[in-house]
Amino acid sequence: MRAARGVRAQDAADPPAADEEADREFASALLVRLAAQELAARGAAAFGPTLGEATVALAPKRALLAAVAHARGLAPLLAVGRGLGRLRAELPADPVLRALLRAADPRDAFARWQRLERFLHSRHRLEVSDLPTAAAVGGTGATMGAPTGGPAGGAVLVRHVGPPGAPPGAAEDALILGVMAELCREAGAVGLTVTLVGPGGA
Repeated sequence: MRAARGVRAQDAADPPAADEEADREFASALLVRLAAQELAARGAAAFGPTLGEATVALAPKRALLAAVAHARGLAPLLAVGRGLGRLRAELPADPVLRALLRAADPRDAFARWQRLERFLHSRHRLEVSDLPTAAAVGGTGATMGAPTGGPAGGAVLVRHVGPPGAPPGAAEDALILGVMAELCREAGAVGLTVTLVGPGGA
């Protein structure tokens, strides 16, 4: 068996090098396409993946979002989700988009995202839990209040998490939060409110 990049055959079971890990990390091309279109419409230069790609390399996507956040703050990233309707018109047969936009209610929207997210991103996941109205919040995430059909009055705590020592950046949090808010609206949420919270509930 030939070993690539000078790695000895007997070391095949060794942990992959950092650059090899980076090569395998990906983000959803659909989500990057949405972000690129919406940011470009707001005057932010952005690249877009080639139509037909399922995933794109994670590093360029993170660099794009970080650059936008540095130059313009998080508001443009929070607004990206508003373009889901236009993307649906452009790609009516896309199976992932159709699945996400056919949620029966906001709680189903979260459940659908969580089922699909391993295909959308190599490392980041959403954690969603019911949150009583006056509860204190610890950790980093967002609270979203909307009619979700749950026993906690519709308030949920959403945490966007990554592997130990490599959490998502604020720009990535904002993008996903905006997309999830729009998916909840599409699924029937009325009077949706979103509150960003940091460590310790700040």
